[in-house]
Amino acid sequence: MRDNRNRIMLVNAPSRREVEAAGNASCFPPLNLASLATAVKNAHSAIKPEIMIADGSIHSTDEIKKKIDGFGPGIVGIGILTPTYREGRAIAQYAHEKGAKVVFGNDHASIFAEQIMENCSYVDYVVKAEEGGAPFSYIVGMENGLPGMPPAQGNGGKRAKVFFRQGKSVASLEFPEKRLVMVPDFGFVPKEDMSRYAENYNKRYRRFHKRERTPGLINNATGCSNGKHPCIYCGIYDLGLNLGPAEHFWKMVANANEKYGMDFFMETYDNFLSSPRYVKALLGAMDRAGINPAESGIEFEVYSRTDDILAQKESVELFKKMNVTRVNFGVDSGDDRILAALGKNMDRHLGMRPSEINYRAIEMVANTGMTFQMSFVLGARGETQESLGNTVEFARAVAKNFPNAMALVEASELAPLPNSPSWKIMHGNAPLETDEPDMQAVVGEWLERFTEVSMGMIDDAKAQIGKIAGERGIARNSFFG
Repeated sequence: MRDNRNRIMLVNAPSRREVEAAGNASCFPPLNLASLATAVKNAHSAIKPEIMIADGSIHSTDEIKKKIDGFGPGIVGIGILTPTYREGRAIAQYAHEKGAKVVFGNDHASIFAEQIMENCSYVDYVVKAEEGGAPFSYIVGMENGLPGMPPAQGNGGKRAKVFFRQGKSVASLEFPEKRLVMVPDFGFVPKEDMSRYAENYNKRYRRFHKRERTPGLINNATGCSNGKHPCIYCGIYDLGLNLGPAEHFWKMVANANEKYGMDFFMETYDNFLSSPRYVKALLGAMDRAGINPAESGIEFEVYSRTDDILAQKESVELFKKMNVTRVNFGVDSGDDRILAALGKNMDRHLGMRPSEINYRAIEMVANTGMTFQMSFVLGARGETQESLGNTVEFARAVAKNFPNAMALVEASELAPLPNSPSWKIMHGNAPLETDEPDMQAVVGEWLERFTEVSMGMIDDAKAQIGKIAGERGIARNSFFG
């Protein structure tokens, strides 16, 4: 056995240098890596695992390679998304050359698991639909000669799978659907990195708080109420609702606050209002535990659909009780026809046009003292110069009427990600032929076939939105160069 088999490096692959990062990138410590590290520590204390975290949101590929040289890991787990896959491959090849076993995970790995195993001989394992760290912990155990959990029995759901090499062939094991309830240990994140996240956050958002904040991520639930009919651009592998215990949410908050001083938490739940019963359960658990976030100086940011804000009459009041101070909206467009084409499914008998629903939700949040972030997706099916103009004018109206509440605006072109409805519109059910589609070419083909706009017109709309946002902090995203 390799002497370094208990030395594990966990990586989020960085974006390519020419690709602009999302607005909150580099502002929050990596919850996914801290959770994996905690799962390994809890499952395999006998091997005394040594774990290093290297997050690509604040470290370049070259920096991560140097960390591999210095740490000498026996196992390198790399989280890959479609925009970060190229850099993930470069890190994987380097780690393989240094003698490490390489594991790929996250959304891109889930979608392209078979293709990666076929095309990338330097990848030893691919985890598909990771949930809570159990499959990765199994790999660590297997590499260290420890017995692992048995595979799942029967069918159903998007169960986690581990693909691995067995001689010249590829085998797989299926895992039970099980969400591991644990408190992530952010102590695995280097202290200098924790300081850097806080510095980045306060540089961007300090003006929206009474004092500097220590940011953190929390995730006690996953899924979306629109999951059965996802937005046309959504490439998230699994949108099924999976709700953690309400008491556990507050246990994670208390731990992160007491040990690491975190006092601004972004809940990464895809749509916080997907389950009103869950939100009320959180408030009930909060009251039973005697927790008062406002008095404790703890604030939250959540994702929400605008129609859920209006349809659920108590939503803003519930947010205030929990001390939610920022809401992240996927506004997507200022044009009613395009909002329908995006698959927003906003008809809740509210008696309003989709763009009006977007505006009224923003107005409700802003008028109660909360801030908001809004994102636009440009280049939907049927997009025209006129519809782009309507989106620019929507952004202008919001910036004019709620300038002090607008924390961030993001604008990006629609990229038909594999597993998204837009990809399926383009390719039907044709099998995936490669593990790395040329997304710049895919975007170009989409615009040519399904819209009346060019990439230049979209870039111009981004520039106009950026000018409107002005000092409010614009992230003009272009995910694929």
